Amino acid sequence: MAKKICLVTGANGAIGKAMVEEFKNENMIVIATDLYLKGLQKGESVFEYILDVTNDSLIDKFFDEINKKFTKIDVLVNCAGILRSKSFDELQVNEWNQTLSINLTGTFAVSQKVYQLMKKNKGGVIVNIASDAGEIGSTMSSADYAVSKAGVICLTKCIAREGAEFGIRSNVIAPGFIKSEMLEKFEEYWGMKKLKETVDSIPLRRMGCPEEVAKLASFLASENAQYITGATFDINGGSCMN
Repeated sequence: MAKKICLVTGANGAIGKAMVEEFKNENMIVIATDLYLKGLQKGESVFEYILDVTNDSLIDKFFDEINKKFTKIDVLVNCAGILRSKSFDELQVNEWNQTLSINLTGTFAVSQKVYQLMKKNKGGVIVNIASDAGEIGSTMSSADYAVSKAGVICLTKCIAREGAEFGIRSNVIAPGFIKSEMLEKFEEYWGMKKLKETVDSIPLRRMGCPEEVAKLASFLASENAQYITGATFDINGGSCMN
């Protein structure tokens, strides 16, 4: 049986790297993309591509190349994203536009291309990475980040509704505080004391690990989750209980 193929965007981030490793360990071929790539555990099952999810022409070129090399994409995990930490009155319009362009429009653009392939192949799974900020509003992140992730949650449901008749499932993971380079933005703006207080307020009293997010994505992509679509999965140590 031919190996399944998984495409991961934002593969250079902490969660993205964990996704690459997880799906590689699940015996899949992994297509890892980011603006730049370093530190991945390369092997015969991991293919690296530079990809800017905000550039339509580069996205078209990337998928033209992918379609020549691979006949399908079974799983898409959208991890590409940025985060900033600013108060509402400090946030600039160009910053707002940049965040939505990467976090929301970029997720839409890549998902649409993969959706078209999955529709042709009569099936597939899309897993989008959002945030608990997209459910409850901005906490330590800026409003642009929270709004972009709320959009990702809604986009995921739209894909799930339309994709169901073609065997396409779409779910979203909403992490809370996960150990990653993004947390440096919080520390930079709020300070270490505020960050520690926030982590201490989490019921499980710790940050999550990128590998825990990847394990959840792996489950959602598996045959054990065949009846799950359009759902949002919180992984936040109890900090946000809806």
